[in-house]
Amino acid sequence: MLIVGTDPATNRQALELTQSQPGFYPTVGWHPHDAKDWTQEGWTALCAQAEDPRVVAVGEVGLDYFKNFSPVDEQKNVFSESIRLARRIRKPLVVHSRDAHEDVLTLLREEGGREVAGLMHCFSADQTIAEAALDIGFYISFSAVLTYPKNTVLREIAVSIPADRVLVETDCPFLPPQDRRGQRNEPSAVKQVVSLLSQLRKTSPEQMAEQIWENAQRLFKLS
Repeated sequence: MLIVGTDPATNRQALELTQSQPGFYPTVGWHPHDAKDWTQEGWTALCAQAEDPRVVAVGEVGLDYFKNFSPVDEQKNVFSESIRLARRIRKPLVVHSRDAHEDVLTLLREEGGREVAGLMHCFSADQTIAEAALDIGFYISFSAVLTYPKNTVLREIAVSIPADRVLVETDCPFLPPQDRRGQRNEPSAVKQVVSLLSQLRKTSPEQMAEQIWENAQRLFKLS
């Protein structure tokens, strides 16, 4: 399980939580919502945390033009710095993209994101964006939004992704499965995502889970 950091406080919490929990892997990042709060001191601390051998990725980082809690230019600057950091320490990226897919892909290409790859977190874009992300070496991560009745296009995309590029997540406490809408999400709900994926891709839940674990081990270099 990845424990994802998004700002100085949650980065510390991710590291602390994984210290005593086998099988928990921390990431550290600076979320686009918080780009307006960027400081050199905070960034220096994040860079030091990212060097920790327990940390398996840089993220959650990216762009968010839906909420726009931070100015676009500041989001882009922080995202660019994050890609450069990932390249420098040779760790993959966990990328947040909401209503900003073209700019996210442009920055990944310009800053050399292909060198480290990563995952497109909580994927909800279209087939063209999925193929563009795959083309630069990224994995596609599906959350429980896959279970929402109106997401037929996303389910079609989930079938089209190569087996060795599929990942799953919950994004808890957000985005619970359809049968828990309005409730707090939790990691155990990932089982429903795997179950639905296996149905869509016409395989067993066990085989789907094994494939996803192999993919995660490869991307994040897990032991």
